[in-house]
Amino acid sequence: TISYEVRRGTVSLYHGKQKRYKADQGQSVYQINRCHCGRKSAFLKKAGFINYVIKHFFEEGWLLDVCASRSLATGEFSHYQTVCTRPLPASCRLFKCFKNSTASIGIFFFHVKGKHLSFEERVIIQTRLKDGCSIRAIARELSCSSSTISYEVRRGTVSLYHGKQKRYKADQGQSVY
Repeated sequence: TISYEVRRGTVSLYHGKQKRYKADQGQSVYQINRCHCGRKSAFLKKAGFINYVIKHFFEEGWLLDVCASRSLATGEFSHYQTVCTRPLPASCRLFKCFKNSTASIGIFFFHVKGKHLSFEERVIIQTRLKDGCSIRAIARELSCSSSTISYEVRRGTVSLYHGKQKRYKADQGQSVY
């Protein structure tokens, strides 16, 4: 340790004819070396991929999983240069909203644990049930318990065609709640 400090703080004087230890030189070299040591931030290593995702997500309307999969498939980035996008869809959902034939992306954050279902979540439940999705798949998408979805479906189901058919309706679930 002392030999490293002496090596760091030694300066040449008189055109390199004499060498002396200077404490302030040793301290400044130590501070410079300290800034460059240690693990580098993963963000700095993956900044190219993050810029790729930002470009394709906002400009072309790609989903996050599509950005990651396509960058790996085309070979633009290796597995070590990408970030995992799997946890993101659990906390945020991306929807394309088509207005006047122009696509725009909206980010909607869904279901915080301990909070009640919102009307938008009830509409998603209604459309997913209409599409034939299971209760567990809907619960996974909204990142909440399957029993919450089951109770909501039971609460918001209405009889149609003189009781011959039963369907979940989001507005009924909202009003009964």
